[in-house]
Amino acid sequence: MLMSMADRVDEFARADPSHNLDAEVIWSGMGPSAEMEAVGIQSVLTAAGIDAIINGFSQIPSVPFEVLVAREQADQARQVLAEAVAAGSDAAEEGERQNEAASGPDPS
Repeated sequence: MLMSMADRVDEFARADPSHNLDAEVIWSGMGPSAEMEAVGIQSVLTAAGIDAIINGFSQIPSVPFEVLVAREQADQARQVLAEAVAAGSDAAEEGERQNEAASGPDPS
């Protein structure tokens, strides 16, 4: 559905003007695995219902990758990540097994 310019102006006028939705960096990293780590962090946060943005540029290795979330969700995001790190790879493997079981048999 296309929005008219007036509808768009109205939408922006109703936007939350507070700084609670400003993006806050919750993770930053550099190096050959930084992009992959950022994507993994974004996946964990998305699974927890937290929207995350990745900021980085893989073509320029001197630019760090960052994961950002809304300021009002930053503490929750840090807690989710701390729990994921504490649970370790065993929890990730168990989650993957549960996802595979829920999606049904492999069609190949």
